[in-house]
Amino acid sequence: MKEKYTPMMMQYLEIKEQYQDAIVMFRLGDFYEMFFEDAKTASKVLEIALTGRDAGTAERVPMCGVPFHAVNGYIQRLIDKGYKVAIVEQLTQPGVDKIVKRGVIQVITPGTVMEDAMNFKENNFIACYVSYEFNSVVGFADISTGETSVMMIDKNEEALIDALLSNNIKELVVLENEVNLDHRKLQENYHILISYADNVTFKEAYKPLFKQISDMKMIKTMSILFNYLVETQKRELPYLQEVRLIENTDYLNMDVFTKNSLELLTTIRQNEKYGSLFWLLDHTKCAMGSRLLKQWIDKPLIEQTAIEKRLDLVELLIDNYLERESLKEILKDVYDLERLAARVAYGNVNPRDIKWIGTSLKVVPELRNQLLALNHPLTNELLVDLIDLSETTDLIDRALVDNPPINLKDGGLIRSGYSAQLDEFTDARDHGKQWILEFEAKEKERTGIKNLKIGYNRVFGYYIEVTKSYLSQIKDEFLYTRKQSLANAERFITPELKEMENKILSAEDKITKLEYQLFTELR
Repeated sequence: MKEKYTPMMMQYLEIKEQYQDAIVMFRLGDFYEMFFEDAKTASKVLEIALTGRDAGTAERVPMCGVPFHAVNGYIQRLIDKGYKVAIVEQLTQPGVDKIVKRGVIQVITPGTVMEDAMNFKENNFIACYVSYEFNSVVGFADISTGETSVMMIDKNEEALIDALLSNNIKELVVLENEVNLDHRKLQENYHILISYADNVTFKEAYKPLFKQISDMKMIKTMSILFNYLVETQKRELPYLQEVRLIENTDYLNMDVFTKNSLELLTTIRQNEKYGSLFWLLDHTKCAMGSRLLKQWIDKPLIEQTAIEKRLDLVELLIDNYLERESLKEILKDVYDLERLAARVAYGNVNPRDIKWIGTSLKVVPELRNQLLALNHPLTNELLVDLIDLSETTDLIDRALVDNPPINLKDGGLIRSGYSAQLDEFTDARDHGKQWILEFEAKEKERTGIKNLKIGYNRVFGYYIEVTKSYLSQIKDEFLYTRKQSLANAERFITPELKEMENKILSAEDKITKLEYQLFTELR
C-alpha cells in the first residue's frame, strides 16, 4: 500500500501516476533519481548501478541516479532508445515547507528534443495522424526550428508509413481511439514511438498559424499536435511558424523504397549520408541551407513555373561569380538562426547562443548589399525581409563579453560598463581579492613565515595555511584560530580575514544574481 511509504516517496508516486508512459527523473539535491521499474529500465539503458533506497517499507525501493550537471547526456541516451523522460524539479527551497514541493517542468520525447545533441543538418519532426471517413491527415512540427506543415493522404497504412519515413519521424501522436493503425508494427518495425492524446481543443492563439489552411480536418489535426506539444513542454510555443500546406500535386510522389533505391538521402548498404545524392550536392554554408536542400531533394518539384524560377536563380548566381563567392563567404558567418530563435522563445538559450545570434545578424547589411548588386526581381523579393537589426546586435555587443561561458552559473558573462550596479559589485569583489593578496604579504612579514599562504575552499571559506614545521612561530597576539588540521599543515582564520571573506562572498553572490537577471532581460 502507498501509505507505507515516506512522504517523499508518496510525492514521487503521485507524480508517476500521471506520467506512467515516461521515465520520471526526480530531482533530489544534486541528483535526478529514478525508482521502481523506471530505475531498473534506466540502469540497463544508461549502464549505471542499480541500488536501493529506504522508503519506509521493509524492502528497499530499487533506485538509480545521475548528477544534475550531466543530465542532458543521459536524457539523450534514453530518448535515442525511444523512451519519454519527465523532468521533476524542486519548486520550493528546502526548509520553507515540511517537504520540498516538486512538479514536472517538461516531458522530453523523441519528437520534442531541443538540445544540441540532435543533428543540426536535420529536422526533428514530430507527427500527428488522424483518420477521417474518406481520407487521413498528417501534421508535422519541429519545435527546434518552429517549422510546421500538414498534408492530406490516402486512408491506408502504406501512405502513412511513406509520409513518416520520408520525414524521419521518431514520434507519432494519435488519438486514443485511433483504430486504423497497427501501433505495434510502427513501433517494432520502424522504431516510431506512439504517443496518445485526447485534447482536440482549438485555441484562439493558433488562429494566426492557419492563414493558408481552411480545411477543418487539417485544423483539427494540427490543433491536437499543438496541444500535445504545449502540454509536454509545459509552456506556450509562440515561435511556431505558419502551417505550410503540402500539396501532393506540387511534388514528385515517390514511396520510401524508391527513395532508398535512388539513394537520395542515404545509401542502401550503410544507411548513411556519405555516398548519397545529398552528400554529393551538400556544399551549403550553414545548417539552415543544408536542411532546405535535403527537403528539396526529398520532394522534387513537378510544377514547371516553380522549377523554372529555381533554375533562374541558379543561372543568376552562375553568371555572377563575384557576388556568388561573396554570398558564400557571408553565409559562413551565419549560425543556425532558426534553432537559435526557437531557443530564445523557448527560454533555454545560453549566453554563447545569443552571441552567435549577434554574429549572424551582423552580416545582414553586407548580405543586402550583395543582393542589391545582383539587381534581379527574384533576389529583390528577398530584400523585404532583410531589415536593419543593428540595434539588436549593438545591444548584444554591449551586454555580453566576447567569449561568454555556456553555463549561466559560471558567471563572467556581462561586459564591464553595461550595468553600473554590477560594476560596483565587481569592483568590491576584485578589491577584496587584491586585499587578500596584500593581507598574505603582510602576514608573511608579520609572522616571518615565508611559505604562509592564503587559500579558499567552499567548505571553510578563506584560511591561512601554515606547514607544521613553522607552527612554533605562531603567537597568541596574531589572533589565529585553528580551523582545520591536515597531514602536514594547519589552517587558521583571523577576525580580519573573516570580515573580508564575508564582503567578498556577499559581492560574489550579488554578482551571480544580478548577471542572471540582466541576462534574462537581454534574452
